[in-house]
Amino acid sequence: MRLEAGIFVLSLSSRFGAVLSMPLWNWLKSIYGWEHVALYSALVPAVGFLVVALLVEDVPGRKNVPQGKALSVRSVLESLKAVLGNKLFWLVGGAQVGNGLVRTAERVVGSYYSETAGVDDDMAGGLTTVVSIGFLFGILVFGKFFIKVPDRNKTYFISVLYIFCILSLLSLGFLSMPFISLGSTKIYFETSFTFTATSLAAVQYYQVPTMLASTFGENRGLCSSYIDGLAYGSTAVIWQALSFVVELGDYGWAYLWGVVAALVTVAWIMQSRFSNIFFADKEDHGGAYERVKVE
Repeated sequence: MRLEAGIFVLSLSSRFGAVLSMPLWNWLKSIYGWEHVALYSALVPAVGFLVVALLVEDVPGRKNVPQGKALSVRSVLESLKAVLGNKLFWLVGGAQVGNGLVRTAERVVGSYYSETAGVDDDMAGGLTTVVSIGFLFGILVFGKFFIKVPDRNKTYFISVLYIFCILSLLSLGFLSMPFISLGSTKIYFETSFTFTATSLAAVQYYQVPTMLASTFGENRGLCSSYIDGLAYGSTAVIWQALSFVVELGDYGWAYLWGVVAALVTVAWIMQSRFSNIFFADKEDHGGAYERVKVE
């Protein structure tokens, strides 16, 4: 429970950052232009570096304790084998591709709103913040429930989240069809379903992978980074391919959201398989996390 609570709290930070930064950057762009926004964006990591360097430190009693094994070719290969040779890593990593499409939907929802609801580009760009707000809400609400759900019921809980997330994605596709005419209210429906889809994917994207990584001991950072790498690398290629799908006529956006919903369904299958193993009944397996611990 303490582990899950810690993951829940830490998962909030990046979402708060996104919710605050995107409206701020849009406001700065409208006043000063992209050149100044790019400059300010470069300064923010520098400030973050100073904050971490000056204010963040290890537990005082462990400052001089060696962190992990000495770096060598053998130790690197052992770490890679420990992570890449683990079945659960591939189940979560594969699922993270589908989850990542929901997480990175801000790449396309602006154009989607503009082309299907007829809002101007500036407003459509600002409304992409709905994605980050949805994930923040999902962590705050569904993430809190996820902590309290008994391990044996977590697979069911995750499945419910996936089902309604997929239905929301299909609804976005339905709203984009040319015979759906809702006038000025269409944008409200589209942003509502965007919010629903993203909030329902927050637990699967942020909390589940971190819980798996926590079982890898000194290789937990490698596990987390590889899962993120799979998600971001794959989604970049998929979104590029789907950009051609949008050009297939009046139903292009419907096809796009249909493909995304199908890939999220695959993610559901993979993460359900993972959950059945990872969140096994403690009475049968002597601890949900001990069975899969890799150290």
